[in-house]
This record gives sequence, C-alpha cells and structure tokens, in this order.
Amino acid sequence: TLGWVSLFPAGQAVPGTSTLDFDPSAYAISNGTIARIGNGGQVCVNVGTVNQVPGGAQVVLDVVGYLN
Repeated sequence: TLGWVSLFPAGQAVPGTSTLDFDPSAYAISNGTIARIGNGGQVCVNVGTVNQVPGGAQVVLDVVGYLN
C-alpha cells in the first residue's frame, strides 16, 4: 500500500510531514535527508500507510556524518 516514512528527533512528537513517500510498485527507494538527533542521540522512524492499512516496511538508515 502507499505510505510514508518520517524521521524525527527522539523525545519529540511525530511531525506532520514525511521524509520519504513510498509506493509498493517500486522495489527500492532512496532519499538523502538531514535529521536532528534527539534524546540519547537517537532518531525515531515513523511509518504510515494510506487508509491506515496494517503492514510493515523495511527501513535502512545509514549515518554518513553529522553537523555540529
């Protein structure tokens, strides 16, 4: 099903915007983004689907660097 992934700092509310949108007809989708780090140096990942269809998604996060 169609859906989205949102990255956000740990300890904060889920944002109202997506970091990446996905479509099941696409095998793999990549995106470059900058995400703030939250409590304990963690980033949260929220996966949502259109019409709240149950399911899951495999998400791989690669940390390339950090801004100070």
